[in-house]
Amino acid sequence: MKKLLLASTIILVVVAVAFGAFDWKRFQGQTITVLFVKHPFTEAILPYISEFTEKTGISVSFLVLPETEYWDKLNIDLSSGQGSYDVFMTGPSIAWQHAYAGWIEPLDSYVNDPELTSPDYDFEDFYPAFIAANRWNLKMGSGLGEGKLWAIPVMVETTILAYRKDIFDKYGIKVPETYEEWSEVAAELMKVADKEGIYPVIQRGAR
Repeated sequence: MKKLLLASTIILVVVAVAFGAFDWKRFQGQTITVLFVKHPFTEAILPYISEFTEKTGISVSFLVLPETEYWDKLNIDLSSGQGSYDVFMTGPSIAWQHAYAGWIEPLDSYVNDPELTSPDYDFEDFYPAFIAANRWNLKMGSGLGEGKLWAIPVMVETTILAYRKDIFDKYGIKVPETYEEWSEVAAELMKVADKEGIYPVIQRGAR
């Protein structure tokens, strides 16, 4: 089986364990290489790799990297055409960039082929919006959900806003509801940051 640069997720590796008439041993003896971001989801799924190998006969070689190293290593590998990884974790906007560059292969033909994806695998079980976010026709300005499937959802993260109510109340600051308002609030908090001994805004990231 030729190596594929799949902007997929390890969900393709571990879902659907029913056997039925599906030939789970079709690719036994093969090895796939998976690149993981260090993440709670990764820790949860690693124990299932041995089960996957037992059911399919496919060996799994994997590498887990911190996010600060992950994207550099992945982008270098893809842009150089090395193709070291068959499966890797990604996100919609990043998958779009990789697809536009021609570095990854659409997944529709694999998902829709009953010889490659078990009929027990319920693709419609995903929320439509999550699937739409991973489709694109490679045309700038086109609508969400148009085009080929470049990745399959495996988990979804969201962002919440936590704030110091005492400081907001003290300075009469309204809780922002848009990014524009959030930017304005950050500027207001900057004015009192030293006085209050606070950082105006803290976001996910690393120094």
